[in-house]
Amino acid sequence: MRVKDLTNKKFGRLTVVNLLPARTKHGATQYRCRCECGEWAPCVESRSLTSGKKKSCGCMHKELSAERCRTRKTHGLSGKSGNSHYNRWCKIKQRTGSPNCKDYPAYGGRGILLHHTWIEAGKGFERFKWYLDTVLGPCPDGCSIDRKDNEQGYEPGNLQWATKKQQNNNRRARCPYQS
Repeated sequence: MRVKDLTNKKFGRLTVVNLLPARTKHGATQYRCRCECGEWAPCVESRSLTSGKKKSCGCMHKELSAERCRTRKTHGLSGKSGNSHYNRWCKIKQRTGSPNCKDYPAYGGRGILLHHTWIEAGKGFERFKWYLDTVLGPCPDGCSIDRKDNEQGYEPGNLQWATKKQQNNNRRARCPYQS
């Protein structure tokens, strides 16, 4: 089988330095490449270079990810130093609205939903936060959000701060015959 020599050819930020004698277990040709950033990219398959799949040693991906993080506009309320109401809202939205969430069957799957005004794009979180701050007040230490009536959704009038013990006492009864 003839091997095309790609030595000294440039693919993205990678320059092919030499052909490696060993092939992959699938018989693919491999090259050793040098990236513009100065790092080595050893064992790069020829098809990754020629298809454009491999363009750098990994530095390009890091730069693009960092740029996306810098330019992403958010409310600035997530994360450890941010507002925990946002984290609560995201988790509630996920378990009530995302069938891929492991908790969805116990929430959204049985009709427990997040109030429609708290879902709306752009204003939903701000309305949810306003409700918690003005109606429920600050979250006491050791408490988290709880529904007063577990057959109703996350909606105004059905939320309260509760300790783990209070939440365990407020659980819905389970049928002993359910799996």
